[in-house]
Amino acid sequence: MTKIEQIGATFGYADMLAAYRTQLEHKALAPTAAIMAPRALTGLAGMVDMTGQLLNAPRLLSSVRQLSTNGVPTNLGTGTNKSLVFVGNFSTVQYVMRERLNIGVLREAYAKTGEIGFLCHARVDVVAYYPQAITVIEGVASAAA
Repeated sequence: MTKIEQIGATFGYADMLAAYRTQLEHKALAPTAAIMAPRALTGLAGMVDMTGQLLNAPRLLSSVRQLSTNGVPTNLGTGTNKSLVFVGNFSTVQYVMRERLNIGVLREAYAKTGEIGFLCHARVDVVAYYPQAITVIEGVASAAA
């Protein structure tokens, strides 16, 4: 994976274009998705120009899906308010089971209420076959933060 720093004071399309360029320069496949924290996604969607009009994504980024997850930390960096954005072609990433999935039934734990619980355990690895196809934008500060 390649790492780059956020360009401006807040996360914007310029940062995503820099990640896109980085991947092309490393001869990687063009990015298909950007994964970020919800506040980065809403901050990006809420960017306005000088007249208050919402900004459209550049045409180069029109095919890059913007996805959010609470799994991306938002408490990094100085002041613990920075985040990460992962831009890439995730077809080069695969999940591999290290051991089989184990599912156990927990009847006793819920006997008073007549419910049944399940305990699941799996060991999974993530393999990036072409790490240059993923770029991590670090130090992301969103306007919606």
